[in-house]
Amino acid sequence: MPSAVINRLPRRIKLSEQQLETISLEDLIHSWREQDLYIDILESQTAAQEADIASLRESEERMRQQHLESTHREKVLVRRLATKEQEMQEYASQIAEFKAGQTAGQTALRSALLDPAVNLLLQRLRAELLETRTRLEETQNELSAWKFTPDSNTGKRLMAKCRLLYQENEELGRMISSGRLAKLEGELALQKSFSDEVKKSQSEYWLFCLMFEHSLHLSFQLVIQRTELGKN
Repeated sequence: MPSAVINRLPRRIKLSEQQLETISLEDLIHSWREQDLYIDILESQTAAQEADIASLRESEERMRQQHLESTHREKVLVRRLATKEQEMQEYASQIAEFKAGQTAGQTALRSALLDPAVNLLLQRLRAELLETRTRLEETQNELSAWKFTPDSNTGKRLMAKCRLLYQENEELGRMISSGRLAKLEGELALQKSFSDEVKKSQSEYWLFCLMFEHSLHLSFQLVIQRTELGKN
């Protein structure tokens, strides 16, 4: 009797009234031990499932925090971009004012522009300005593509994944038994990789804004020099 209990998995023991009246003491002891082993296995499986559920909930919370941080950084970048655009408009207004005051010195300025060194500098600045504008448009398009708003396609996909993750957490017991836990972990890893890519894109955009501001400052200095040449 003991060897039979060891060679097979424990099972739930159910004895009828008649079996209880006729069972021997030895059989009752063996049945009790098998029932005890069965309860131990159930408790172990329950503890493992609870640990898996807690781990998945922690992963879900981390994903929510990363999403909130990405949304906050996106808003900060949008505000900075609006500030830069306002500064560009102010620079444009100042340049227009300078042009309006150059009527009297246009002849002298044309003579100065005949200098090969000045022409070369202007061509280089013009080429850099065109390149900077192109990169700015590309970055703005890229930023628009990464926006996490409820109405954007990316935002809808992310919210759908979050809802799906919540539903799958509620059904974790069936996931473990059917082998879907590995699939869920893969989706969580994909979401983390997606969040890291957004952070990298936002950092590259901020670096580009700094480079653009420097290029615009050089152009503004050139306009001032041209004005001074016209006055002389």
